[in-house]
Amino acid sequence: MADYDVTHGKHPDHPELATVTLSSPSGLRATFVPGAGMVGCSLTDDGVELLGLRGGMSAYLDRGSSFGIPLLAPWANRLSSLHYEAAGQSIDLSPTATGIRIDGDTGQPIHGLFAAHPDWDLATSRAPIDGPASVTAHLDHVYGRPRFESFPYTHRLTVTASLMDRTLTIATTLAATGTRHVPVAFGWHPYLAPAGADRADWELDVPLTRRVVTGADHLPTGEVVDTPALSGPLGDATHETLYAEVPEGARASVTGGGRRLALTIEQGYSYALLWAPADPKAVCIEPMTAPIDPFSGRFPLRTVAPGGWYTGIFSITVEAV
Repeated sequence: MADYDVTHGKHPDHPELATVTLSSPSGLRATFVPGAGMVGCSLTDDGVELLGLRGGMSAYLDRGSSFGIPLLAPWANRLSSLHYEAAGQSIDLSPTATGIRIDGDTGQPIHGLFAAHPDWDLATSRAPIDGPASVTAHLDHVYGRPRFESFPYTHRLTVTASLMDRTLTIATTLAATGTRHVPVAFGWHPYLAPAGADRADWELDVPLTRRVVTGADHLPTGEVVDTPALSGPLGDATHETLYAEVPEGARASVTGGGRRLALTIEQGYSYALLWAPADPKAVCIEPMTAPIDPFSGRFPLRTVAPGGWYTGIFSITVEAV
């Protein structure tokens, strides 16, 4: 049996970007690109891709079109407008500012500022014989960086991805490195796409029951209601459901083609978005530290005091079924 391993290479379509690939003796491999927002660009099992890749790295670099396992920061999902107030500051966003992505249908800023961010620094990568294989990178968001005016809160993000047996674990820490409190609203957007089966035959299991009511504008109304857990074939159904009060240990999954892809909320994510569109063919179970439109005041907003930090952890396990 092979050992755990970490290999460094170049992205096949963008050789200017360095890749870090974690390998497990089980045949699972996960690849990350620190120089493009620390995005997870591949998760394979014995060479079979298990992530929705959509337009791939090119679309991600060109227009922030997400794919694979992207970090959504400093906020996840969408804001109601180009103006927001948080932690004692009032910010007006420019639709043409670096990092801003506008939803063409609603005009709302979406998915934060850090898509394909080039300024992540690779800190460590290691692979003990008995595992896990891991990589750590960090981003210092400070005055003078092009995206700072759109989110003027000095902080450091540190992401550690580790692969142990059949489980990929991603830990994200926000540390307030300046003199002001920093809002906590980041999340992740894994595109889970089991290979070897039609989308209609995928089995969905989402044992979350506290649904956040959203309007036609996709924004929360502030109301949370009880809803039945989802379990069964996906069929031709589509989903865009935000959940609150997500407990640690909650485990949702999509199964198809002889594999179950299970996402577990390990720590620090009290919201989750289920997004299962007709196209792309993927199920996104998105861990979020705050709801959609986090600065609206409809829900409490967590902040990190100067010198403090906050960590969110989730994992993806690939199981044979």
